[in-house]
Amino acid sequence: MKKIFSNIYFNYFIFLKSLICFLLSIYFPIIKIEQAYFFSKEVSLINSIYILFSEKLFFLSFLIFLFSIIFPLTKYIYIFIKLTKILSLDRKIINFLSNWSMVDVFVVSLVISIYKISLLSNIEVYYMFYIFIFSITTQLIHLKILK
Repeated sequence: MKKIFSNIYFNYFIFLKSLICFLLSIYFPIIKIEQAYFFSKEVSLINSIYILFSEKLFFLSFLIFLFSIIFPLTKYIYIFIKLTKILSLDRKIINFLSNWSMVDVFVVSLVISIYKISLLSNIEVYYMFYIFIFSITTQLIHLKILK
């Protein structure tokens, strides 16, 4: 298994695939919320941050921004630097960030669950949600391999 991941081209391919999936999944809608069968809204991660901020839910908006955008982008930068060997980096920061890796998926899942409990709303989960999970999971695997 380690031999497969020792191929630098394969690592670049996985990195690019994961990064593209991540960027697409934060931009495009991940869920569609129908409320009372009259109103529907498609929500992306970036859009959800804006909606929460405009509703004056600053703390939740900040948490989603931090865990769903900043942490993953920081890890992608770290992976890129490790792959290209531009710098030698200390692993302490990435170890700290890796401990919080799946919080973004948890937050999105929690929001979906809250809306599902409501009797007046119906939620349709789009494929972008699964692509987001895929990108975070491949990022985790990549981080473990590049130790």
